Amino acid sequence: MDRSPSDSDSRVFHTTFSRPNEMDSTTETVANGTSPIPDLDAYADAPPFVTEHEPASTLTLADGSSTTGSSISNQALEADSVGPASSDGDSKAQSPNYAASSVPSLRSHVFNFVVEQGRTFHRYREGKYPLPNDNREQERLDFQHYFMLILLDGKLQLSPVGEPQNVLDIGTGTGIWAIEFADRHPTSNVIGTDLSPIQPDFVPKNCFFEIDDAEDDWIFSERFDFIHMRGMMTCFADPKSVMQKAYDQLAPGGYLEMQDGIFPLQCHDDTLAGTALDQWGRACVEAGEVMGRAWTNARYYKRWMEEIGFEEVKEKIFEVPTSSWPRGKKVKELGLWFHENMMDSLGASKVLLNKALAYQPDEVELLLMEVRKNLKNKGVHAYMPLYITYGRKPVNGGSQQDHTELQQHKVDVSQQNEAIDISQDSDSIAAY
Repeated sequence: MDRSPSDSDSRVFHTTFSRPNEMDSTTETVANGTSPIPDLDAYADAPPFVTEHEPASTLTLADGSSTTGSSISNQALEADSVGPASSDGDSKAQSPNYAASSVPSLRSHVFNFVVEQGRTFHRYREGKYPLPNDNREQERLDFQHYFMLILLDGKLQLSPVGEPQNVLDIGTGTGIWAIEFADRHPTSNVIGTDLSPIQPDFVPKNCFFEIDDAEDDWIFSERFDFIHMRGMMTCFADPKSVMQKAYDQLAPGGYLEMQDGIFPLQCHDDTLAGTALDQWGRACVEAGEVMGRAWTNARYYKRWMEEIGFEEVKEKIFEVPTSSWPRGKKVKELGLWFHENMMDSLGASKVLLNKALAYQPDEVELLLMEVRKNLKNKGVHAYMPLYITYGRKPVNGGSQQDHTELQQHKVDVSQQNEAIDISQDSDSIAAY
């Protein structure tokens, strides 16, 4: 399949699976660079939210374990002066209006989604991913994308990738990250893969989607300059083996970036201990372990990447508040968005807790009622540690095959750039 962008239309139909009536006006707006997130320029004068961390430090987790060699990348969260029992009257962030859609009833096996407790789940490799794929979950994933844009000041990644030729987005979900990256980098070929065929048809001409399981052997014909994975916390039984596959598939000098939170939630004081929110978070961690999908893996990403052979591995840890309880304009806004993400994700845990820990549906619902109260209470100073870890495959020191492919890759990029220059010159002559 020729994935090179060539025609003049900005968007073409590439896939045979879609969410109907997508790409909607919301996604178009995001792709055109004017996404409905708060104005990030408003934070320009705020203290730096992201810093390199040089001194080694220890982050003690609620389960008693710790991670060393890294420090918190954003400023330590400090509770605002609002009374402990107050709740978020303004708890709903200015979220976009999502177009309602339904998964089409097609004969294809992959579209015959599994239905449990009123939610739909992927049919392909059934049961590997514990969260739903229905419209509610798709909206939450898109909402999560906007939250990450706020966290990273509008950036899609922290890796210094420049203008990569080939990009792979593992676990692409609704495809929103891949679509926006393709729009921002029109000379890049962007492939998104997922177990669920829930991506839109109408996409940038340089964006493609495939149904695939990242835990299987990778059979891509191309080498990638950038591989991106976000929200993989619940996805892999052996994340390090998937990282190894990514390393093998990268072109020399290419980057892998992982963006993941960990559970259970953390707290700098004693306001989380003993709450239903804490109980629910720990139950989810236990359920993940039972299902063979640990919710604590992100703290090991840096070490694993270094062991695999990545160089210049960087790790940044953010404390993401569960509501607007901290002081500071940006972290309050971040808390509002993450609060909505958390509220929308609670229902998705019902099936997980039922399958793994034998919680009854009514039992889970009663627990979630109390969890929602805790999330709305600004006196509960909970946060999620979010890790962004990235590293580069060495340019030198690879195999002879890597060196040969690097040289060929440079030739391909040079030829592509020449073709773009010629096209632009032709356009200029025509305009003249």
